[in-house]
Amino acid sequence: MGTRDERKAETRRRILESARALLEERGAEATTMRAIAARADVSLGTVHNYVGSRAELVVVLFVDDLEGVIASRRVTLPDGPLLDRLLHYFGGFFALYAARPALSRTYVTVAVFAPDTAFALYMEVTMRFVAELADLIRRSGELRDDVPPALAARLCFDTYIGVVVPLLRQEAPEPAPALQALRQMLGEVLDLMRPRGSA
Repeated sequence: MGTRDERKAETRRRILESARALLEERGAEATTMRAIAARADVSLGTVHNYVGSRAELVVVLFVDDLEGVIASRRVTLPDGPLLDRLLHYFGGFFALYAARPALSRTYVTVAVFAPDTAFALYMEVTMRFVAELADLIRRSGELRDDVPPALAARLCFDTYIGVVVPLLRQEAPEPAPALQALRQMLGEVLDLMRPRGSA
């Protein structure tokens, strides 16, 4: 990268780190774009050059954290049964949410109810991840030939959502019981899609 690109990347990093810290300290309602600019030591206009609204900024942070988890789990993906490999990914999200519960609740709440442009950012990373799960499922060869991998991936992701929402409602989320519940539920979902007589 050239010097100008390096400066832009550094400015973006400062804005995102400042926003993340303020959201964690104050919550979404009390975190203004002006406060983010002051914490990052940039002008308000500079913040708006990188993100158009507070909702978009929250979603950008959420997507950044999700992509970090996905990338780290991808490179440490173990060999073995499909269920264990799926749980490896989902366990990374549980760990993220348990480490920063208040911020994670803000992420999810804002992302779900964000304006269309910001929501589209969240859906883009979600659909890429589901496609990655579909490829993992296809390569596993564990499910019946008549089960579309994309459908199986969506069912697995929706099962994860059903467990992560109650997790985020806890004051101090405990990922281990949630992961155990997800193991049981995902196991049952996968068993319905396996060839008869296999488990």
